[in-house]
Amino acid sequence: MMVSHYRRPVAVLLVVAMLALGLGSVAVAADAPAAAQFDPRTTKAARSLAAPASAGLSLQGATDGDDDTVATAIPFEGAVAGSLSSTDRIDIFSVALTEGDRLGITITGDGALNADVHLFAPGITDPTAQPALTATIGDEFEKSFVYVVETTGTHYLVVTHVSGAGEYLLTGYSAPWTADPDNDIPGVTLPASGFSGTLDEQTDPDDVYAVELGAGDRLSVQVSPAAALDADVYLYDPETGTILTGVPVAGSAGAGAGGVETFLFDLPGAAAAADYYLDVRAAIGSGGYNVAWSVASYPVDTWDNVGDASPLTLAPRTKSLDVTNNANDLYSIDLSRGDRLTLDLAGAPGSDYDLYVYGPNATDIYAVLPVAWSDDAISTERLVFDCAAAGTYYVEVRAFSGSGQYTLTAALGDTPVFTGSDRLSGADRYETAIKASAETFAPKSVQTVVIATGQDFPDALSASALAGAYHAPILLTRTAALPAGLLAEIDRLGATRVDIVGGTSVVSPAVEAALKGAGLTVYRVAGSNRYQTSAAVARRIQTVMGQRSALTAFVVNGENYADATAVSPYAYSQVFPVLLTQPKELSGDTAAVAAEIGVTHAVIAGGTSVVSADVAKKLDEVPGVQTVQREGGANRYETTTKIAQYAVDMFWASNEQVGIATGADFPDALGGGAVIGSQGGVLLMTQPTVLAPPTAAYLGAAKADVVDVNIFGGAKAVSDTVKRAITSALAG
Repeated sequence: MMVSHYRRPVAVLLVVAMLALGLGSVAVAADAPAAAQFDPRTTKAARSLAAPASAGLSLQGATDGDDDTVATAIPFEGAVAGSLSSTDRIDIFSVALTEGDRLGITITGDGALNADVHLFAPGITDPTAQPALTATIGDEFEKSFVYVVETTGTHYLVVTHVSGAGEYLLTGYSAPWTADPDNDIPGVTLPASGFSGTLDEQTDPDDVYAVELGAGDRLSVQVSPAAALDADVYLYDPETGTILTGVPVAGSAGAGAGGVETFLFDLPGAAAAADYYLDVRAAIGSGGYNVAWSVASYPVDTWDNVGDASPLTLAPRTKSLDVTNNANDLYSIDLSRGDRLTLDLAGAPGSDYDLYVYGPNATDIYAVLPVAWSDDAISTERLVFDCAAAGTYYVEVRAFSGSGQYTLTAALGDTPVFTGSDRLSGADRYETAIKASAETFAPKSVQTVVIATGQDFPDALSASALAGAYHAPILLTRTAALPAGLLAEIDRLGATRVDIVGGTSVVSPAVEAALKGAGLTVYRVAGSNRYQTSAAVARRIQTVMGQRSALTAFVVNGENYADATAVSPYAYSQVFPVLLTQPKELSGDTAAVAAEIGVTHAVIAGGTSVVSADVAKKLDEVPGVQTVQREGGANRYETTTKIAQYAVDMFWASNEQVGIATGADFPDALGGGAVIGSQGGVLLMTQPTVLAPPTAAYLGAAKADVVDVNIFGGAKAVSDTVKRAITSALAG
């Protein structure tokens, strides 16, 4: 069931889902110093998603058929059936709307089809090139959205294929929305407990009531709807201007038609009395409802504040929480600049306890935002806090739901700081790869190693993700013979098996025979060309990892090494296949394997000069591919930094560990990518004698996070001048 209505931020969509799962118990208010800031205590999973759901939604792919252009749009009159597939990807319908109307749209369909519906404003000419006003989200039918119309005129509903094939049914309505004073904030005064009301999903979806709450109050609410009505209830704080964009601070949703919704909301701290806003909402259907509510003081000692804090010691401590009577515990600890505080919390089974850190020298934790937190929807949490300002800090263990014992363990150490860059290099590329492996992987820690040629790049480019699947290094070999030291490193690693990436023209039968002669089991992953080899590696990865329900793949130019090596650490750490393509035409082998292994998200490395817009378009048309993301810059150095930043934004990597390799050749970056990928770090490239400006800029912006830098290759690959420039960029 879709519990979120109206054109709200993505943050709100997720917080409502959170409410549906977790807020049958207690939530708590916290006064944010700025309305634009999300408070992690009340938004939980939504805190990092402040982008509007209505912004940036776009369709990719060509239109086709009689109903796939604005000019040939079919009038929408409340219900229409259609079908979509990978060859018929888009249907467009026109609908006349009036400013102030409330438009509700629902799409259902065959289980074999996944499709979404987007709403576009009047005046558009091409929905594939313009942003939508709003759209459905999710992977399962039914999906719906509700939108309050801002502009009178002909709007367009665009049903777009996501994956699969089959029929769909699109239904909807439009009706005036703003006629009643209780439709939005400030609403009407909350009547005495036991009052009744009526709602209709289409004509009167919301009843909003104002209730005054002050410090120490507990609001208890129970909403009992008629059998034909699925009513949800949300509470908004005094800072909220409208329920259309507000983030609820408490509520209950998801009980279904006729289901009773209940919640408790406490207001600890010293907040002055102010109006909060209770919204009873028709999620589905229509009918009457009854509301029972009360405001009373919550039990004494339910909420701890600064004055109740006990000293935090490093010995594990076990205590108990209960959301209704003992909702949190507070601890104090004095920290100095440069201290690293590590906290581990293990809650009772079935509970959801969270960690928050406040300070320095807070006087009321309910009047400030936490400076660090860990609040996953599970019973265990881990938080690492690096202190930047000396003072007394307060650690809160808070019960979001459930009750029972918890154990809190604290450790105190020093924040790691960057002290200089290290060089991992050997006499040549083969020895450099061996040394990088020896510095990274412990003895007897690897079962299978990946070997690729060090003399040419095409087949080696796909090796990173396969090495990641094995948690193994990438070692390089000459085409005709094994380099010195390679067998010794394999023995040190404890490996008994080798996967060779590439055919016999790049890694000869003599090399394979030498590996087998050393008692190793050898498996060759290869195709008749570089594109077939990358496809074969992708299939091999699937064999090792198993089928994944959602899969990201990197798509790179198969005629150049730079962008493929740029993605190598993230391909390694996330085990995302690297698929090669021709610059101006999507390889048929790549398209086929992407559909076969279930790629849903494709990340193109490089600008349109290295992977054309037509390739991106064809990639989007591959069955199962839902999104295509391009990360490219003006040159390989800028592209590498953009990919690194994207990886950090996606939590695939962090800037603590940085690897740097020359952008003028591939071997050091190939082996180094596996090393830095195993450490969860980022890889940057530079010119051999001058630190590339995009790399210098990236290091300068990330210097507060950087702890270790490894330079892969000798002074000919990355000069000592560049090494000094790296240190200078990270200084201070």
